[in-house]
Amino acid sequence: MPEARARLVVAAPLGGPAGARLAPLLQAIARLVPTMFLAARQLDVDLAPGRCLPLAAWQLDNELAVLPHLHILADDPAAEAALRAALFRPGHVVLADAGLARLYRGMTVGQGRPLLWERMLAEGHGPAARRLAGSGFEASALRLMPMLEAATAGAISLGLLHPAALAGLPASHAARLLPPGFPPMPAMTRAEACAALGLGEGPHVLVTGPDTPRRHALEEAVRAADANPILPDAGGLAPIAADALLALDLPLSAWDQPLMETALSAGTPILTWAEGPGSDHWPEPAVLRLEFAAVEAAMPPVTAALRALLASLAPRGLAARQHAAAHGPDALARQMLAGIPGCLAGAATP
Repeated sequence: MPEARARLVVAAPLGGPAGARLAPLLQAIARLVPTMFLAARQLDVDLAPGRCLPLAAWQLDNELAVLPHLHILADDPAAEAALRAALFRPGHVVLADAGLARLYRGMTVGQGRPLLWERMLAEGHGPAARRLAGSGFEASALRLMPMLEAATAGAISLGLLHPAALAGLPASHAARLLPPGFPPMPAMTRAEACAALGLGEGPHVLVTGPDTPRRHALEEAVRAADANPILPDAGGLAPIAADALLALDLPLSAWDQPLMETALSAGTPILTWAEGPGSDHWPEPAVLRLEFAAVEAAMPPVTAALRALLASLAPRGLAARQHAAAHGPDALARQMLAGIPGCLAGAATP
């Protein structure tokens, strides 16, 4: 039986950390609508969950040009094809992260073009950013430089998977906040993840955020709750191995959202701030919320709340897994496709 003609063109990260994170979503999209994927490099073609074209071939294909395009952008050099596609041919853009500075840096400094990186920083953030670019600043500073305007200026529609992206967009931008698409439940158990990371006796609490005094204070709050802090540097197993997660880096939802999604899928409860756009996407009792406070004042309440969370892990963990299972990649794919004319899930294939 011949394959159905493509009804949608999708440019998204296929490799790298972003590709691994978005793979379940891309697979769900391919199941719901005949899709042609785009790749920046030939070696990425095999990573696509369906038919795939190199970017250069797509640019010359007039038949595909008339189809709706979905560009999923992530703060990862693997999203280069998606960014180039979004700039070349406007479409429906979805931002998977709060910014794109790491992507731009990978496409400039990562390819031996530091002057282009300095120029792009200056254009997006003024002369001070140009000076910062050459000063060897910490990688964590990239999260403060969203650099979203050029990538979203021509978008037909704009969806956000990370609420903190709102702060990096011009006030004139109309954007739709999409619910998180939780990944499938991990195949590895918590005990197996702890063994793989070489962790001793628990409980273990994952602390998000860059290496700052705030995070150090949160680590002390974890120890005061008779638990052991672990950091995201432990890799993709950290949210699975942890008994709880502290998403208390900053208010306004500027946490590492993919960690939260993986944690809930693994049945790991979360302690986070009550403030922030999209906070209603995180379900109780799997997520325990605190009113935001300065570091010095926040530590005693953090320790007390963490003790309460650790004392009720079983029901909170079950609630986390149930919520994640009900809001998986298929549900998110349907939400995305519902906003693209001609791609409604369940529509007949021509």
